[in-house]
Amino acid sequence: MSEIVLEPKISDEYYDIVPRHSKEERQFLKESLMLDGQYQEIEVNNAGVILDGHERFEILQELGIKPKLRVKHFTNKEDELRYVIIANIARRQLTPFQKVEIFY
Repeated sequence: MSEIVLEPKISDEYYDIVPRHSKEERQFLKESLMLDGQYQEIEVNNAGVILDGHERFEILQELGIKPKLRVKHFTNKEDELRYVIIANIARRQLTPFQKVEIFY
């Protein structure tokens, strides 16, 4: 059985949904990835489009580290989009306004 190899891709639609980390948070994430490696996989759909982990992916690219991926399967685009929103809201320290804004 051969391993499926996907080239991760950033979709503007998903990338723009969630606010980016602050400069300090991004630097902390970068240092963590350098020191400890990648704990959390970059989640992609069947086509390799990143659903969760955009900034981890960008930082890993900067560091020249091949990202670990997990393919998520969805039956339709709406379920996939819902997952992108929920996955990112659950992990981020967003203000209540930002959370409401993302849902709309």
